[in-house]
Amino acid sequence: MRLNLKIARIKKGLSQEELSKMIDISRTTYRNIESGKTEPKRNVMEKLSEALDTPIMDLFFNE
Repeated sequence: MRLNLKIARIKKGLSQEELSKMIDISRTTYRNIESGKTEPKRNVMEKLSEALDTPIMDLFFNE
């Protein structure tokens, strides 16, 4: 599980649905990223980083 991603999303008060809409991906795709089933592409990492005001390294590489 990408715990840092989930924590950042919750701190922003966003549901998976809300965040996925913000970055223009499906909720299923987001859920798979957050659960660790799917590795996001670089552009999706960048969108998540921007939406959550958190560096990519903190979201995906510091667990």
